[in-house]
Amino acid sequence: MSGLRICVIDLFKPADRRAVEWAHGKGLKVCYYSCGDAKPFAPKLIKVSVDMLNPLMNV
Repeated sequence: MSGLRICVIDLFKPADRRAVEWAHGKGLKVCYYSCGDAKPFAPKLIKVSVDMLNPLMNV
């Protein structure tokens, strides 16, 4: 299952990167919210320069 999750985040990474770049261009911080275990996504979110990660579950 984790392989599937990584493929999905790779699919959305270009759009996430553009959204983060837009927000940073406006002087905004970006907080990514995840309902569940976000550990598999953390390295990808760091690469797109997300400022904060807020997982709902304690992981």
